[in-house]
Amino acid sequence: MRREILIVFTLLFGLTGPDVSQADQASPPAGPKIVWDRALDGGETSIEYKASTLTSEGEIVVAAMAADLADPGSSAPPFWLWRLDRGSGQAQPWLSATRDEASVELDKAILDIKALEALDDGGALLVVEFAEGRPSLLKIDKSGVPAFLEELSGNTTEISVFGALPRGTDKYLLWGHHSFDSRILEVQLPATVLWERTRDRGKLDFFFDGLRRQDGDLILVENSGEYDFLFRGKSSIWITRRDEKGKTLIEKELSGRHGDVTHYADLGHAMVYDKGHSDAQSIWVVAMDSNLEEIWRTPILNVEKGYSKFKIASLPGGDLVVAGRKGVRLFMAALDQKGEVKWDFLDDSMVSIADYDLLTSPRDGALFVFSSVYDPSDKQSVRIIRFGV
Repeated sequence: MRREILIVFTLLFGLTGPDVSQADQASPPAGPKIVWDRALDGGETSIEYKASTLTSEGEIVVAAMAADLADPGSSAPPFWLWRLDRGSGQAQPWLSATRDEASVELDKAILDIKALEALDDGGALLVVEFAEGRPSLLKIDKSGVPAFLEELSGNTTEISVFGALPRGTDKYLLWGHHSFDSRILEVQLPATVLWERTRDRGKLDFFFDGLRRQDGDLILVENSGEYDFLFRGKSSIWITRRDEKGKTLIEKELSGRHGDVTHYADLGHAMVYDKGHSDAQSIWVVAMDSNLEEIWRTPILNVEKGYSKFKIASLPGGDLVVAGRKGVRLFMAALDQKGEVKWDFLDDSMVSIADYDLLTSPRDGALFVFSSVYDPSDKQSVRIIRFGV
């Protein structure tokens, strides 16, 4: 099925991707150098990238799944986990149990991995969804063995999870939607829902991204509009500041879609988003103070036909970096604290078949980009690039 989707993608865009045009501005200097470039494969199985995180020691953890849903009775892993050395990119398989060997019941095929977080005890926590039932939390211990799998419990209804973030010891915030009403939950491990909040703006509404401020408040990005599955149609982005219990303190509306948010300057925030409402994309970055008042706004890229969800991350010196697809290639740009584009970069080495993900290290500003690609044998694999910035 996913291969059929790729064929449709190729028919829409052609072999070289859609026609694109750079936003009207002088060309900045060349972009960052590649430190290492790695591909992770699933042996005879085509796999696709799902999530990544950094451990407290600086290791990279990457999760992937079969590109096509596996038979629940298969002896293949229910998913793949690797730990990568940040310096060399050397990867070690981490998940050490098949469905038959796991200490928790994984006899149902996992439909999707929605989030991945490293734990202080050396393990990892995954938010997973099955074909039926509520989302579940799956803990992998330090040795790579599944330790528990618990379905969300408490006085709550269903949620389709889009993302998660830690909220202190053994607590996590999950966001997404239920029946296209925006919803957030706070969960205590193993899987007890402490509170939930739902927002119905009368359209197709869902929380798209979020972060936790240093003072404990939350910043959430919400989409609300009337659009199709490619997000074509009139829509708004609501960026909200909420307290630790999810109560709205401040909210601002922008015309556009998607939206990915990161920390900026002194308790401020920056968001990359798409001002487009059709096949065409207009990618911008907006910086805001702690009260969500705009400081500056910068155009990044115009695309005549594209559907990429761009990502943004902060660098230790205060700069920002964004990543997404320009056609079917990796496009990146860096901005300084005043919103000036310092450099941009287009990788022509490999065609991506999915949106890129982005991680930066708070230690040294190391920049990691993740995506799903086709290898020379026509199998789908995971590609990871470390850039020096």
